[in-house]
Amino acid sequence: VRRTRKRRIEERKRSEGRGKRSRRKREEEEEERERIRMQEDEERKRLLEIEEEKRQVQQEIEGEKRRIQQEREERERQIEAEIQAEEDKAKALHDLKRKAALKKHHEEEARIAERERLAREEEEERHRKEEELRRKKEE
Repeated sequence: VRRTRKRRIEERKRSEGRGKRSRRKREEEEEERERIRMQEDEERKRLLEIEEEKRQVQQEIEGEKRRIQQEREERERQIEAEIQAEEDKAKALHDLKRKAALKKHHEEEARIAERERLAREEEEERHRKEEELRRKKEE
């Protein structure tokens, strides 16, 4: 019974990680666990570095996309400004031509009105002279 009890205690100790193992073997196992833990830490560190690099590359890509979009918008604004300037220039030229034509038309109307006025005055002068001649003949 004593032997069985002793054996059960040893089995329990082994299952709990203690037992008759030698000190060297326990140290080796501890070193192995430490080595595995360090490898896992290094692996986690490497994964974090990869994630950081990935994040930086993504930020660079996003920055480049924003820069390209801004350049595109700036080019579109410049093109729209150039188009607007051309339209304004064309409108100004059209207005200038219209004003010049209108001025020429008014000047022509003024010449015609002046000729008509002179013709009326000449006609009136002629009628007045004819009237004077007629009166003189009557007298």
